[in-house]
Amino acid sequence: MPLFDDCSPAEDSQPASLLILSQGQAYKPKIAKVDVSPELHGSVLKFRDAVRTSLAIKSGYLRIEADLMDQKWFDYRFMTPAEATQVFIYAYERIRDEMNKRHIGAGSIKLFPRYIWQMPDKLRSGFWSARQQADALGMKYDQFVRYTMGYWFDSGQCGTKKLRMPLPNQLFRTAALRSAEERWDTHIREVRLEYSTLPQYRVEEYAGLPAQDAHKAWLITRLRMRSPSNRSYGLAEFVFSERLLSEEDVVVVFGPVELENARKVAKSSGSPALSDEDFSLFPGCYGMPGVKSDICDSCIQQRYCGKDAKRVSEAVANLSAAFESADERKRRLARERKRKERARKGKSTTTVSASITLGTSFLLPAHLS
Repeated sequence: MPLFDDCSPAEDSQPASLLILSQGQAYKPKIAKVDVSPELHGSVLKFRDAVRTSLAIKSGYLRIEADLMDQKWFDYRFMTPAEATQVFIYAYERIRDEMNKRHIGAGSIKLFPRYIWQMPDKLRSGFWSARQQADALGMKYDQFVRYTMGYWFDSGQCGTKKLRMPLPNQLFRTAALRSAEERWDTHIREVRLEYSTLPQYRVEEYAGLPAQDAHKAWLITRLRMRSPSNRSYGLAEFVFSERLLSEEDVVVVFGPVELENARKVAKSSGSPALSDEDFSLFPGCYGMPGVKSDICDSCIQQRYCGKDAKRVSEAVANLSAAFESADERKRRLARERKRKERARKGKSTTTVSASITLGTSFLLPAHLS
């Protein structure tokens, strides 16, 4: 099932062309076809998302996406920014309904289009910014939305008589972020050992990607916080069941004795069943024009990333004559505001000048002056 509902699976499966959503009316999107180069290294989906994102999202938001790839929760590091934002929207909907039943009551929520490319610009930007805040804290989206919304209700920010559900752009107020970060730290330290079960993190898929190394470091750090007797169960799960750590990793960090203890308590000595779902080892920021970070130097996809990013830029340039990008729209609106402001100032100046002329031309009689 495609993530976006503006094109069918049959259209998605054809590599010869792509359907790109323009920035037309929010509920009546325009569609344009974009040719895909046969030399494209990444997936067609990533190319399509990169072109759409470059058209719809302001460049200021996009420049930090590569840095967020090294901070966000591991489940989202192989998603494009648009895919991750869509997952965030679904999480917001679930927690919103949960909070609605608990605090407000069913039927009192204002609904909005649930698909990112069908949303008005302001709402889409709010979800995009909120998702980036969750990524910067390294939190799962469900927890981020639940903790920040919980702060709004617990602190009375949603009102006392008539409760109001917080909007996406209200989730990342400073106090709400601080509360969410504290609750997340408590959760991962005392409640649950969180980790990702994506196939990209299994030892047989290891390719030296920054995300893979970071996930290994995350598991090892959390296992070190456990006592040796309790650590054996975690090692048994991660080495022999989920195959997220290799036996060599365990020997280097914890020693051969702990590896043998983990082997004794292991429930399975084989690898987990492989998923039928296709997956790739391209990071989520792959092929995004203008997205650059220090972690790019250690990414094995760097060589092809720049080439595909150039192809995305060419596709965006070809579309720019027919469709207005987010940056172009921002500049146009700024010009319109300045023009209207100059017109208001000019009108005001003309009125004042007329008043001054009238006052100086009207002379009082000598006996009254």
